[in-house]
Amino acid sequence: MLAPKQVFLLRGNHESPEVNGDIKQYGDLSFRHEISQKFPGRVGDQVWDAINKVFQCLPAAAIVDDKIFCAHGGIPRHDGGEDDRIKTLEDPKFPRFASIQVAPAIAQQESAWMQKCRKMMEDLVWSDPADQRRGLDEFGFGDNPRGVGLKTFGSKAVDEFLDRNGFTHIFRAHQEKSNGVRICDNARVLTIFSTSDYIGHQNGAGVAFVSHGSIRLAIKEAM
Repeated sequence: MLAPKQVFLLRGNHESPEVNGDIKQYGDLSFRHEISQKFPGRVGDQVWDAINKVFQCLPAAAIVDDKIFCAHGGIPRHDGGEDDRIKTLEDPKFPRFASIQVAPAIAQQESAWMQKCRKMMEDLVWSDPADQRRGLDEFGFGDNPRGVGLKTFGSKAVDEFLDRNGFTHIFRAHQEKSNGVRICDNARVLTIFSTSDYIGHQNGAGVAFVSHGSIRLAIKEAM
């Protein structure tokens, strides 16, 4: 990296072996398939394992200028009581999960701390803004159609999370948008998708530039 103190990469749901190694689900588009084509045989397996060990070290979230919370998917769920989500994420003991999602039987054998952190990690990389208020609980979270146990977050969840922690915005990715950017939840949540022509979908791409308290968006329109 040319600018190690200026460029930070966050971990997403594809930076975990249960997703990037799922050739059955993603076929030729899977990361493991691509590695196997470039490095056939045992060498390919070693390269794939080594890269996933790097992914394991990526941060799960970032805070820009003390005001913008960044994660690949969204905010961790909250179901009442003490809200220690940011404190937990900043804890040096927060685990670096080799695999973000594991079978329920394995997760149930983990300590309460590990289970809590794993759920937070899943939310950070898998959750999405809710399309509507219906189906959300009293804290503003709902079930996500992406899979069992995954969450969506609505305006109430967003407002409480941002206001409680002194943030103004949430920057996230995780969902392809036709012009690269979507603004929702009272303009406090920005979905930024920076890959154009994603798997041939002819979508646009977007980036956000933050400087001196202002946010500027650059959009490459869909073809």
